[in-house]
Amino acid sequence: MNNFLEFSKKHIVIFDGGMGTSIQSIAAERVLQFGGEHFKGLNEMLNLFDPEVIANVHQNFLLAGANVLECNSFGANAIILREYGEAALHYHDDLNRSAVRIAMDARTKFQREQKNGQQQPIWIAASIGPATKMPSLGQISFDEMYATYYNQVKILLEEGVDLLAIETSQDLMQAKIALIAINDLLNQRRKPVVMVSFTLGNSGTTLSGSNLETIVRTIAPFSPDIIGINCALGPRGMFPFVANLRQSFSAPALISIMPNAGLPELKEGKTIYNEDPDTFAAGMVEMVRRFAVDIVGGCCGTSDLHIRALRDALSEQGLLQKKVDEAAAKSKSKGKSKGEISKAFVTSLYQHSSLLQSPPPFIIGERANASGSKVFKEMLWANQFQEMVSFANAQEREGAHAIDISLAQTGRDECSDTKDFYTRASSLLRLPVMIDSTRAMVMETALKLLPGRAIINSVNLEDGGEKLKLIADYARRFRSLLVALTIDEEGMAITPSHKLKVFKRLSALLQQEHELETEEVLYDFLTFTVASGDKGDRNSARYTLEAISAARELDPKLLTVLGVSNVSYGLSNEIRPYLNTIFLQMALESGLSAAIVHSGKILPYHKIPEEVRHLGKNLLLNHWQQGSDPLYAFMNYFERSKHSEASSKQKERVQNEEISLEEAIIGGEKSLIEKNLNRLLSLGESAEEVINNRLIPTMQKIGVYFQSGEMQLPFVLQSAELVKQSVDLLAPHLKSKGQNRSLGKVLIGTVEGDVHDIGKNLVKIIISNNGYEVIDLGTKVSVAKFMSAILEHQPIAVGMSGLIIQSAQRMLDNLKLFSASEIKTPVLLGGAALSERFVHEECRTLYKSGEVHYCFDAFSALSILSTIVANKQ
Repeated sequence: MNNFLEFSKKHIVIFDGGMGTSIQSIAAERVLQFGGEHFKGLNEMLNLFDPEVIANVHQNFLLAGANVLECNSFGANAIILREYGEAALHYHDDLNRSAVRIAMDARTKFQREQKNGQQQPIWIAASIGPATKMPSLGQISFDEMYATYYNQVKILLEEGVDLLAIETSQDLMQAKIALIAINDLLNQRRKPVVMVSFTLGNSGTTLSGSNLETIVRTIAPFSPDIIGINCALGPRGMFPFVANLRQSFSAPALISIMPNAGLPELKEGKTIYNEDPDTFAAGMVEMVRRFAVDIVGGCCGTSDLHIRALRDALSEQGLLQKKVDEAAAKSKSKGKSKGEISKAFVTSLYQHSSLLQSPPPFIIGERANASGSKVFKEMLWANQFQEMVSFANAQEREGAHAIDISLAQTGRDECSDTKDFYTRASSLLRLPVMIDSTRAMVMETALKLLPGRAIINSVNLEDGGEKLKLIADYARRFRSLLVALTIDEEGMAITPSHKLKVFKRLSALLQQEHELETEEVLYDFLTFTVASGDKGDRNSARYTLEAISAARELDPKLLTVLGVSNVSYGLSNEIRPYLNTIFLQMALESGLSAAIVHSGKILPYHKIPEEVRHLGKNLLLNHWQQGSDPLYAFMNYFERSKHSEASSKQKERVQNEEISLEEAIIGGEKSLIEKNLNRLLSLGESAEEVINNRLIPTMQKIGVYFQSGEMQLPFVLQSAELVKQSVDLLAPHLKSKGQNRSLGKVLIGTVEGDVHDIGKNLVKIIISNNGYEVIDLGTKVSVAKFMSAILEHQPIAVGMSGLIIQSAQRMLDNLKLFSASEIKTPVLLGGAALSERFVHEECRTLYKSGEVHYCFDAFSALSILSTIVANKQ
């Protein structure tokens, strides 16, 4: 029986340390067998060709006091194996099976050799890495990444692991896909413990830009047993993030923290981490004491000595045994279950928002609707998907908490449009999304492209519930929220009693058969317009308000939503905002939670004249006074008062906001670029001045925003593309054709033995969009290939990238050969394996024939290239 969770209630659980670091330590003593030179650097190959190495690592961690062994399966997935060729892919199943069996044999051997019959509890965790592609940036499809995780986890489960550890996640969508694959598999098998752990930079966000609160709100609905942080930083560097995680995912939920032993440096050909075992252990003890961390261990740079020091320090401080308050535990058991948080949240890649706004409502922007917005519709027909994203994003400035997206148009392929739109929008929409469609295939397409937690709009009982079953399954599988409309076989429910009858059927089906909780469904009691002239519709608003109120009495936690502006359809644009605002206020008083509305057209209720409020309520409640038709009474007021103070105040809300070139680039406003450039040129600025005094400073500002965490990666890439577009538009205005040429060729590549290219690809995009011709040599680039390309292309600089520690040594070897061949081309070095000190002290010493520069990120590379170009001139 897997009693890990029971053990963790009373004890601090200790994971092992860094597998890669331990393998390198052994490699210093003897030659390792990878099954061929072409597999060198793929540590998982040792499972088959040198298993004793992995067994020794496990034994050392067990002797140090670890409770959990992580299998050597981190990179044994199809995405990484394919980087080493199809031959490596053939080993997929065997690599994963042997990883588990080696760890289990190590456990058996250790337990057999323990003295005095004292059994140290030991569990086997499958290490599941992030691969090398980020789905939120469109580098890999949902289906391909899903298949990768599904196939790997299936093998690991068959071998009987106790835990599944999704770790070092740098992309929210990647972790989400892994959890979907795991949950699909767990429907068929016994349930191991599931852990998901993220890697954060100094700014407190993942590489793709997600903060901890957003991560937790997206991941928690998948019900992992543990959420944690690993890699990147040392213990004390993680303190602010651990405090944030504990606050977001509050006790008694389990959190795990597995830092590096500081940051790596290469000294005299050896990798050194700046935290020795005692320093590492002291930081971890303080972390456990301050933040009630449940699970600890080590990542890069942590050896068995670090784990031994950690266990000894926790034991000496009396922290291995948790102090359990039985009374508090009983009290908590009556509320939410372990690890559970509110599910009434939606998220994007970057933000989270509660549907329980205080004060309500939760506002869902309605403008990105091809059926309701002429502008959005015209963009769709022109295939201007980038502009559609900007149009949708603009609703954030108007106060929306989420965005309703509807792309359906007769004569167009909605599935194709959905793919085209969300491929761009998934990483560029700042607000969470409501997927608005009547087609199940469209909903699934959008869900596979959204990193965050969306709302699906909608289901009903028009066909008796057959379609509902399919879409409710989507909601459960993707952990999305769902809108349910009060429509049954008879059509749209009109009267309050009919609305409530349909609501009760929907609620029973969704909660009992499809296991969706109250917090995961929004019920839409629907309303017709009261301005159609048809007296049969005059009670529509009143019936809707009565139904919302009655349903909330049945369940005070019920979430409700309305398309508010439906109530005023048919009225003039001058009048509609007043009636919509009055109706929204009345709906909120009846218990409405969320409103689909153009928030920029909702007025401050207290500023609406008392007479207008009175006339509006009469219309919405269908109150006839002295035989006067409330519809015409309401409209006549505005006819009489076209130039009244109320009308003037409404007009003052419309502002003609001028957006500068810098704001357009940073904000991703593609449609405003050419307009701004033409304006600047007409005012007398030369094309050269625009480039030097506006575009370059804007990119520098974006670099500052990126490094501070204020601007996320996809927006950086979007802005870089707009800078390139600006330069292209200015090209005809440059004084000489020479200024229209490339600033120079730049060679880039990931060094031999390393398949990671996320950072390299970012550099490629940034510098190519700033006037340089980039020649990308790819991954696992040999020194011979670098040197041949230098001779062929005569670049102004060569960029070498590397993520793993061995890459740093490879860079040193390359520089030695460059120098021996008297290559003088400036070299730019970047990647997680490097530090500024290493580049300045080690690399520069070896490359005697040329310059070596350290690049912290893509923007520092851009700055260095600018200096190189300036020096040449």
